[in-house]
Amino acid sequence: MMNPKIRNENSPLEELMEAALNEANIKFRAQYTVYDGNKDKWNAKYTLDFLIYGEFCKIAVECDGNTYHDSSEARERDLRRDLWVKQLAFDDTLRFNTEQIKYNLDGCIKQIKNTIQAYDKIKYDKEKKFVFDITKIPSCVPKQDAEYIYKDLSKVIQHICNNAHTEVKITNRKKPFIVNAVRKSIFESGYAEINNTFVHFDSPQLETYKNHIDILFGAYNIPCSVIVASRMQEVEIPKELANDPTILKIIILYVTPSKLFKGKSFIILNGTTSNNNKVIHSDLVDYYEQDFDAIKCEELINEAERLERKLKQVYKKLYVLNHFRNSLVRKPFSTVDKVMYEKILISIKQFLLSKDLYLNEDVEALDIAVDWIKSEGIYFKNVPYTVHDVTLTIQHFRNKMVK
Repeated sequence: MMNPKIRNENSPLEELMEAALNEANIKFRAQYTVYDGNKDKWNAKYTLDFLIYGEFCKIAVECDGNTYHDSSEARERDLRRDLWVKQLAFDDTLRFNTEQIKYNLDGCIKQIKNTIQAYDKIKYDKEKKFVFDITKIPSCVPKQDAEYIYKDLSKVIQHICNNAHTEVKITNRKKPFIVNAVRKSIFESGYAEINNTFVHFDSPQLETYKNHIDILFGAYNIPCSVIVASRMQEVEIPKELANDPTILKIIILYVTPSKLFKGKSFIILNGTTSNNNKVIHSDLVDYYEQDFDAIKCEELINEAERLERKLKQVYKKLYVLNHFRNSLVRKPFSTVDKVMYEKILISIKQFLLSKDLYLNEDVEALDIAVDWIKSEGIYFKNVPYTVHDVTLTIQHFRNKMVK
């Protein structure tokens, strides 16, 4: 007695597909039985119409006749089946219906070939990524492989650097924190550890490079070095290492961005807390060159905004003090003559009364002071006063008016 889940004969659609697979020289097995457990006939779970073999991948191909596969129940059953098959290390399931097989069989074969090619490449790249053969080091770092390494590591490196800024308060402890975390991440990802293989390289200088490299690992048969520094000026790389095109230099700057580096096969990553591009400079990985004056300007603006928020907090504390009103009578506009002082006071009073909003306690006096300077400051442009003078005077008048 046979298990009904085991099939040995092709349907008419499957015969068409089998002939096309043979003609295309695609390696396959027809009516491939998938077992749940050991290969006892009563453990047979499904029979695949075809199991396609690539160089590295295995793909199930199903020929779905309209009669058996058109209902919603059938589609749900097929989905469960596809998920179960994928759990058994098959890479994918391709399904073709009656119309596709009868009227576009060439298109079906093309899709099968493309799928084989895609999965073979994924598996090949995955195998190649973690293998390091010192006898097959390329003469220069391939750009595509450098891109793979960068994409694989850049996010985690920047995340580690950001954590270092928030978790490590002592400056000279940030580098060890970053080095240890990056090293752990690299080797947990499966990259080859090659710290002890310097003697196998052809270059006699490589032994001396050890003291200048924080982490060394292998990927795609490329020796990759990681150098961590707070700024470019602290990076000490021997000229021979800097100009060695066979070694990828990944330089992580965790304080000051910089693009100053003369050498070959390098990627300089931005490990600062700012949201700038991850790649600062590279001869292998595409990046957008940054305007460092603009970055500095942005940093100063951010600092000014931080100080403004801090100043507003100080003002709030000042406003509630009992002696606030009396202490202000002589302090603001202390360098202005009496006549001009009276003119400024009148201008500020009138400005406050021009909008009900200005008497609202939720509106910061500092913001009103800025508005006053924009509107009335032109009339007092030669008068020596500060925003602080205007802010304190505005709050003084607001306190009196509200009361």
